Amino acid sequence: MAVKSYSKLDEATLAVLRDQVRTLGSVAAVAHKLGYSRPAISGALNGSYTGGTDRLRARIVEVFLDAVLCPHLQAPIEPEECRWWRTRPCPTSRASDVRHWAACKTCPFNPDRKEPTL
Repeated sequence: MAVKSYSKLDEATLAVLRDQVRTLGSVAAVAHKLGYSRPAISGALNGSYTGGTDRLRARIVEVFLDAVLCPHLQAPIEPEECRWWRTRPCPTSRASDVRHWAACKTCPFNPDRKEPTL
């Protein structure tokens, strides 16, 4: 039986998480604000989080950052706009909107992104 390997949080996201621990004063306070358990956030910080980090990464971006660098647009957008694009139904009016929507399906910031099957 193959063991699934999950990616860890990237350095930029870890830096945001560490900064918030310093700002809020504790891992527990950060975990509460994110809606995660303290052990989950501690594990993410020390690299021992055993699950996938896509949803956690997206939650950190939504809660603590004022903007997300959209890989499709190559421009900063607000977290709410990012969430709107990735959760909306497939648009049918403009080809550019369909391309943006499709790009969201594989975006690393999309917590619902499906891992490619091998």
